[in-house]
This record gives sequence, C-alpha cells and structure tokens, in this order.
Amino acid sequence: MRKRIKLLEGAIEKAQAKVISIDVFDTLLLRTVRPELLRFKDFSHCQAQLSFFNEGVKPEDLYIARLKAGKYLYDKARRGMGEFEVTYKAIFEMIFSMEDCLKKIDRGVLQSCLKLELEQEKKQLSPCLYLSEFLKRQQSRGREIVYCSDMYLDAKSIGFLLKEILGDDLYGQVIVSSDWQKTKRHGSLFKEMLIELGIVPGQLFHIGDNLRSDVFVPQSLGINTMYWPRSYAWRISSTIWKKSYDCYLKSKA
Repeated sequence: MRKRIKLLEGAIEKAQAKVISIDVFDTLLLRTVRPELLRFKDFSHCQAQLSFFNEGVKPEDLYIARLKAGKYLYDKARRGMGEFEVTYKAIFEMIFSMEDCLKKIDRGVLQSCLKLELEQEKKQLSPCLYLSEFLKRQQSRGREIVYCSDMYLDAKSIGFLLKEILGDDLYGQVIVSSDWQKTKRHGSLFKEMLIELGIVPGQLFHIGDNLRSDVFVPQSLGINTMYWPRSYAWRISSTIWKKSYDCYLKSKA
C-alpha cells in the first residue's frame, strides 16, 4: 500500500494538480462484502419499527417496496444518460405511493428513515487510513480536496458519514450526483465540478475504484486519474456474496 501511495503522490506532483477529487464509497470509506440489496433489507427492518408506520406493516413489505422503487428509478436514470439521478427523497416518495403504510406523510418521516439508515451505514463503513493520511498531507501542501460520488444520498448525509468516520482533520466540498442531477458515469458531474471549482481539466486529479466512472470517463475529459481498486480477495468475496443473494431473491420472486 505504501508503494501505491508513493506512486499516487508522484503522479499528482507530475500533473501539478491544484485539486484532488476522490470517490467516497469503496475508495475512501470502505464497505464490508455485505451486498447492497441486503443492506437495504437491514435498513427496512429498522425503519419499519418507526411510529410513523401503521401497525402491521411488515419489514419485508417495506423492503420489497424499496427494491421496486430502486429498480424503477435507476432504470430511469440509465435512460437519462447523466441528466437524471436517483435521490433518497424520490425513493421514499415512491415507496409511500406504492404502500399504504403511513399514518401521515411529512418531512419527519423522511428524516427519521434517513437518520436510521445513516447509523446503519456508519456501522458497516471503515476508513482507508492510507488514503486519509495521504489527503491530509496534500491539504497541508495547499491542495483542495473534493469528495465526489454517484449516490442517492445527498452531500449533507455523505458529509456526516465522512466526519463520523474520518474525524474533523479532513475537510472539503462534497459533490454528489443526487444533488446535481449529473453523474460521474456519464461525465456530466465532472464537467459541472470543473465549472464549480473554476479550474481546467488538467488541474484536477481524480482517484476512485470504478474503471468506467473514475478512470475512463474523466480521462476522456482531460482529467488526470488513478485507479484505486479494492483488494482482489475483497472483490472475489463481494462478487460471491452478491451472486448468492441475487439467486436467493430470484428464487423468492
């Protein structure tokens, strides 16, 4: 890992980058191998206990509604080609429209569900210490740090997770697809980021774990990048978990 950090520092110095952009999930904040859809099940089981929901609402019903809402919205996002992104609010508005599960729909419902979800997320995330220490050194040298993510959570929520897990020593703007309705995977979020930061592509250096969203797409825009994947063992374990759970869901459909 130290060798990779040294290579990264050399690449940034060579590029004379002014701003470092880093992907959040599975780059700076590391997840367990637990599949995303199973994490959603964890969230739903906690959220179904809220007093907002009518008696008799089953966690499994809330979970299935979330899967349906997510599939519909992400299919729409794929058709949007980087000009539409899924938001947490949109997911739950669709859940509420599908399920007669609420005593009353108001902002409090959404905030309570989000608070529970963030607490669950926090339990399953750990910092990449090598990268966090690297970023602190880069900040001390005058470089700006930006946290960039394609994610349904908003910047405030991601900022909360970053602060809770990394502490107060690291700071910087959070730029997330759900707020901007633009995406890394289509390049539109990177274009907006350059405008927001007032820099040209060659002054930005992006780090991330996704070959398309974090490497090939930004490179096509003239942005310097470095691929930062999870370990091979983690990727194999994650794939096995995901395929196993996908097969389970299909058997229940």
